[in-house]
Amino acid sequence: MATLFLPLPHKFSSPVEKSRRIPPVPSRIHSSIRVNCSANTNSYVSTSKENSCQFKDLRNVACGALAVWALTTTSPVIAANQRLPPLSTDPNRCEQAFVGNTIGQANGVYDKAIDLRFCDYTNEKTNLKGKSLAAALMSGAKFDGADMSEVVMSKAYAVGASFIGTDFTNAVLDRVNFGKANLQGASFKNTVLSGSTFEEAQLQDVVFEDTIIGYIDLQKLCVNKTINEDSRLELGWLVEGNIGVNYGTVADNLPPPPQVAHFLLHSTTINRVKLYDTNPQILQAFAHTGIQITVAIPNNLIPDLTNLNFSQKWIQSNISPHFPATNIVRILVGNEVLSTTDRSTASRLPLAIHTLHVALTGENLDRRIKVSTPHSLGILSSSSPPSSGRFKQEFAPVIKQLLGFLRATGSPFMINPYPFFGYSGDTLNYAMFRPNPGVFDEMSERTYTNMLDAQLDATYTAMKQLGFGDVEIVIAETGWPSKGEPGQPGVGVDSAREFNGKLMKHVTSGLGTPLMPNRTFETYIFALFNENLKPGPVSERNFGLFKPDMTPVYDVDIFRHNVGSTTPSYWNPDRGVPERSPVPVSRTNGEKTWCIPKVGASEKILQTNIDYVCGLGFDCQPIREGGRCFYPDSVRAHAAYAMNVYYHATGQHDYDCDFRGTGGITSSNPISKFDFYRLWKMQILESFKEEGYHISLHFIIYYYLWYNE
Repeated sequence: MATLFLPLPHKFSSPVEKSRRIPPVPSRIHSSIRVNCSANTNSYVSTSKENSCQFKDLRNVACGALAVWALTTTSPVIAANQRLPPLSTDPNRCEQAFVGNTIGQANGVYDKAIDLRFCDYTNEKTNLKGKSLAAALMSGAKFDGADMSEVVMSKAYAVGASFIGTDFTNAVLDRVNFGKANLQGASFKNTVLSGSTFEEAQLQDVVFEDTIIGYIDLQKLCVNKTINEDSRLELGWLVEGNIGVNYGTVADNLPPPPQVAHFLLHSTTINRVKLYDTNPQILQAFAHTGIQITVAIPNNLIPDLTNLNFSQKWIQSNISPHFPATNIVRILVGNEVLSTTDRSTASRLPLAIHTLHVALTGENLDRRIKVSTPHSLGILSSSSPPSSGRFKQEFAPVIKQLLGFLRATGSPFMINPYPFFGYSGDTLNYAMFRPNPGVFDEMSERTYTNMLDAQLDATYTAMKQLGFGDVEIVIAETGWPSKGEPGQPGVGVDSAREFNGKLMKHVTSGLGTPLMPNRTFETYIFALFNENLKPGPVSERNFGLFKPDMTPVYDVDIFRHNVGSTTPSYWNPDRGVPERSPVPVSRTNGEKTWCIPKVGASEKILQTNIDYVCGLGFDCQPIREGGRCFYPDSVRAHAAYAMNVYYHATGQHDYDCDFRGTGGITSSNPISKFDFYRLWKMQILESFKEEGYHISLHFIIYYYLWYNE
């Protein structure tokens, strides 16, 4: 067997700056390589020497693998638009699948693509398992019911093939074109999907349990409308990752903040809360919950914020006392400033935001807390059709300054689009996401089936016209009232339920809008409670999802399905800290289990898990710089450590690994040879894809681990 020599450096260094101040909990600034790290389950993770993150050899492998990048990128790739060669005349060509090949791999021994087109492998249970099929031509072939577990497919062309009920468990599928293929009922359990495409494929009832897939690939996959709800949940497309709520307090009958925080944490899937101030009681109530908090500064303080000394004192008085125990992620300077204040205040908004950012930088908080400001759609001079979207001339210079700042700091452009304020009797169905004829935009040649998409695309077009179409858009407020004036059409409990329910599904579906396809939108529903002291029409006091006694005004499926078991019996509500279970609880069958992040969980959510566990006082020193588990320096690896610490320390109940739906229990040691290789490989590939590259490193790492134990 040929030996592949890899020059292995002795030290793996992170590109993260090392001079930054280490906060009380691990920073969310990490290098782009992400690996899971779990500990031994024989003892509490926080004290076990077994939790030494067996990474020494593998981190060296990754560095050495980069040295042979040039060798691996020259392999032949079959593109979707490439003309295929004539069908092979070899009478035994279909049997070649039982032999396999290794074209383009580190120890390549076969120099031809395998032609499997129109071959029939229906119910083949033995000869395909574990084979390596590189650059295979598979269009028109039938693999229905076949066992293709542990197969390694790279650069394969499977357009129009049939894989009904095929078992791809533990397989590695790299750059496989499954376009128009029939994959109904196929199983991708514990499978690596890297750069594979599924355009127009049939994916009904596909199993994606524990599938390893990068974020970019996940975004592309999510647009396939044939994937059912269960499969989407397996892939981690959870509403809770994108839906937040506006917590207003213009009322005299609201429950105390600690009760609200406990309710949201344990009874709902809401993990983002937007406030309209920096009420210290509310901020304290959300400490150690991990819920992402957005705070706001009133419009009248904008002139003062242009003074650096004032901004510094404001940060020290309103943010520093609560952070990082309270997961403050964003500060909003004012609300709808341009359309509701005088020109003098509006003109000072960019400087106020910049100065506040400088103050955050001085406290080493600028990477953790972003600054933005929400706008009403009143800043648009034109919004219909959406492709004509433009900002009002008097606002354009200020908005351009704001957009430049947002792009430079990675902050979003936040808007308050309300179809409720834009509908009429004739457009009610259009506003409510109901079936309707749609509105055709002749300029973009796009058809709009709902008002929210039109509002978002009008804003996007205006931003793009100024040269900032790449800045993220966040929906800071939107909603529908459950009560209005007597006889007001389209207003009521049923309408509010319908709008907000369809809203949540739409913005988290991954479909995007006609001009911004294949994406989701972070969205904050207005509002958490009905607020009885708000002025104005009846509807203003009835936008809430909940009544003051925290009973729902209507149900929009934001309750946890296991509400009754989310709070351990030994939870201490006063301290907000889980006490040790009186008797360590283990699974009845005695098997070892680990708590690891689910595939598809975003880094932002995993970072809140880290902050939550470390904020409770558990030992997180091992994942701080210099600690034995600091490498790999990634959010996912650090989250795996923290989540496992909590899981073992609190009794190993299922709910101890819930982490708001981002944790999963496994009985397979994630540090085992094959699983560990797969996780590491996937994250390396993903990190390079984020830079626009596609580097085939997985075979190098695979063979190095397999043959160099």
